[in-house]
Amino acid sequence: MYVSISSMCIYFDLRSIMMKTEFLKVTGMTCGGCVNSLTQALKSVNGVDDVQVNLSTGDTQVQYDENVATSGQLRKAVEDAGYGLEG
Repeated sequence: MYVSISSMCIYFDLRSIMMKTEFLKVTGMTCGGCVNSLTQALKSVNGVDDVQVNLSTGDTQVQYDENVATSGQLRKAVEDAGYGLEG
């Protein structure tokens, strides 16, 4: 969306405004293949836009549209992929 203010053009990425970020602590990953599997499992949830996974810590950040996906759906995707969750 473009908005013109005093001859200035400002661009807003409406997707990022509407997105929520969920932080998960995932357990059971041992290699890069696990990271890829987890990433694909989370991205398969309708509404997920971006996934970042740290193999060494298990810290996983998921950006999603909360009008489409829920935290419960994200947690289920992790568990269905064969991984655990702390907390």
